[in-house]
Amino acid sequence: MEEKKIKVVINNETIELESNNPDLKSLINLILKQKENFNFDTIEIKTDDDKFDKDGFKEILIESINEFKNKIKLLEIKKEDDKKTIEELVQKLQKKDE
Repeated sequence: MEEKKIKVVINNETIELESNNPDLKSLINLILKQKENFNFDTIEIKTDDDKFDKDGFKEILIESINEFKNKIKLLEIKKEDDKKTIEELVQKLQKKDE
């Protein structure tokens, strides 16, 4: 069976995915490279496979990107909260030692 190619165009840069073995690392790197305010609704999906649901794939991709970005934000918030907690504990320990 012939390998189908799917092209994902983000901000005028194209990543080509093979249907059986997609290069997700390159796709993720391209997504992360975009500025915070980039509108992922402008993603284009191209393929010669008439049976491939480009709109459905795009919808799933955008939903996954948004979920991924939200998780990253939550991790950054937790990291900042943990940092504050550690700083407070260090200050308490320093005061206790004085």
